[in-house]
Formats: sequence, C-alpha cells, structure tokens
Amino acid sequence: MRASLILAVCLTVGASYAGILAPGKYNGVVIFDRWDACHLYTGAYQLEISEEIKEQLRPYRGKAILIDAQDVRQPMNPGDAIVTRLQVLGGAQDTTPPHITPPARVDGLSLRVVPSFAEAGPNELVLELRNLSGERRRVDTRSLGPTLLTRQRGRLCFTPADGASFPVVTRTSVASLQGSEAPNMCDTLPSPIDVQLTLAPGFAVAETRELEPGEALEIPLRIAVSEGEYEFLAGYGSSYEGPALASNLVGFDADHSGQLHLIGDAASLNRPKRLHPRERCAER
Repeated sequence: MRASLILAVCLTVGASYAGILAPGKYNGVVIFDRWDACHLYTGAYQLEISEEIKEQLRPYRGKAILIDAQDVRQPMNPGDAIVTRLQVLGGAQDTTPPHITPPARVDGLSLRVVPSFAEAGPNELVLELRNLSGERRRVDTRSLGPTLLTRQRGRLCFTPADGASFPVVTRTSVASLQGSEAPNMCDTLPSPIDVQLTLAPGFAVAETRELEPGEALEIPLRIAVSEGEYEFLAGYGSSYEGPALASNLVGFDADHSGQLHLIGDAASLNRPKRLHPRERCAER
C-alpha cells in the first residue's frame, strides 16, 4: 500500500519535470547539510552532488546558481539523480523554453522554517513564505516543497546519494499534502525509517494565494519520526528551470521513544504553541 503511494506521488511530482534527468543546465540553491553532504536544491526537487566534486560548490553555499551538469546518473525514473561532473555557469537564471509555462517567481519573497516543538508534543514545523516586495504577489503552494534529510544508516532508500545523508522526504509539495501524508523514501523492509509529515490537523491550504506587501503565508506541518538524526528545510521554486529559494535548516534528533530534540541554532528559533482544546482531544 505505502509503496504504491510512494510511486504514485513520485509520478505526479516527477511528471512536471519530464521524469528523465540527463546532462544539461540546472538551477538550484547550494545546500551543505549538518553531515556536510551537498545538494543542489529547489524544494520539491534536488540533485545530489557527489562527494568527489562537492568542494567545487563550497564557495557557493547558500547561493542560487546555474550549473552545467555534465555527468548525471539517475538510478530510477522518476527519481532523484546524482551529479558526478559539473561546471558552474554563474547565478541562477530562467532557462525555460519559450513554449513552457515559466517557473514560479521567487524575487521579492523570503522563506523560513520555524520549529514549534513541545516536550510532550505534538511537534510542528511552520513554513513562512513572506512577500517582501511592494506589490501584491500570487504564490503557489505546488511550488513549495518540504524536505527531510537523515544520516546515512545503511538502509535501502530511493536515492542515489553517495554522501553521509539522504532524503527521507523529497519530490513532494505542500499542496500535495492536502488530505495525505508525505511519501517516505525510506519505507523499505526489513528496517524502514518511520516518518509522518502532514499538514497540521484542521489546516487547509489552497493551491494559490494572494499575498499583500509584507504579508506571510504560514503553513504548519506536523512531524513524527523514528529514532535518528534529521534535518528539515523547505524550498520555493520546485523547478530546475528557474531560480529558487531555500529556507534555513532545522536540525533535530529523535530518541528511542520518538521524542524530538532541536540542535544548534534551531533551538533558539523554537516557538512551542498551546493546543486548542479540540486538538488536545484529538491527541488522546
């Protein structure tokens, strides 16, 4: 059942980028995670950068760039790919063919993730997409992608990553979480990594939303995971064909009981919330 869900969601998300990842030009934000693995990140999509060449991108950490990926390996289509040879072409730029709908606009927007972890749970990650421009802007939650990374643990996952980490949740969007949970790329027997990432109970999200200048769209995601080390981030853009935004990274560990503990700078961002009485009843 869950394997079918993974395949269905991957097909849905992957179809928007034609499935096959071949050598060519790719936009993304350079991310080095807490385990020093490198990703070219857009949100719903990411290219893994091989350990052998990641130092080429170290000077661009946190920046949106355009690369010429000269050697791309994609073990499964649809699925993520790994780049083993590349050239940096400069800052991110729109490479969309004229007959294709352009990617989501990211200029004038900011994106951050605020943890809301409580000692007794439940735990949430709040995505804040804010309009910093001086005009009304339409944002698209189909272009807002949540990603959960974890330390490599020797389990078989749907990823070509050769570094110290791999994505547990990827190739999905906030809009696709309406009425369902994020697909788990590591839900493989005999030792699955248990992950539940959903919209907070009672929260509904539209595919598009108009934001006034200074206004923010706040999306609470409820999360529960099995024991291990994790890091969460979100991205807006969700296409290799245009510039993207990447949020801050929120690192946390889960103990054997499933309780989550924020680490590093993420702990200072924590904003635990009080549950509404209706939510408290739902938790019992």
